[in-house]
Amino acid sequence: MKPLTLKSCRTCGQEKDASQFYRMSSGYQGRVLECRECRRDFERAAQYGMTVSEMRCFIEKANGRCAICGVDNEKLNIDHCHNSNRVRGMLCTRCNTRLGVFDDHEWLKQAAEYLGAVIIVPKHDPVEIKRPARGRAPMRGGAHPRASLSSDDVMEILNAVAKKEATHAQLAERFGVARHTITAICNGRAWAHITRPYLAANGRAV
Repeated sequence: MKPLTLKSCRTCGQEKDASQFYRMSSGYQGRVLECRECRRDFERAAQYGMTVSEMRCFIEKANGRCAICGVDNEKLNIDHCHNSNRVRGMLCTRCNTRLGVFDDHEWLKQAAEYLGAVIIVPKHDPVEIKRPARGRAPMRGGAHPRASLSSDDVMEILNAVAKKEATHAQLAERFGVARHTITAICNGRAWAHITRPYLAANGRAV
């Protein structure tokens, strides 16, 4: 079998088989002057407004590592801004796809702030609950070390509900408690030593 004619690429200077060059009837030996690899690199670099040498240098600096997750990957993608077409870095397919879906800088910033506020919860020293001695009445209401409301808060909640000044949801947000806590107070199930006499005095059976 006759060997393929060798041809030299004008871009990389390497001598390769003619099959590594795209066909072109008007070209020398019926082939284009750049090898397939250089041709692909040229088209890829032009897509991002770079020269082939600039793109190859950029890829080499990435050292085969994704700029976001750090995974070693031979097939990294060139990440660029879809609005300005500015090249930003080399990413693995997984990170590049995710970033492409959420390519909105303001939204990403807000999402990062949200996640930081939700996930990074400040640690508090454990609260030591002193159990009442035998024969003594248990701590109730505001005397309990973990109480999030005071007696005055409970009375304010009861009065606000009686006067229809606020909903349970609004009161929960105002006092920083769960909505079911407000409901339990209004039904006499929580803070019973205050709520039950109040409800009874206002003609509401418990």
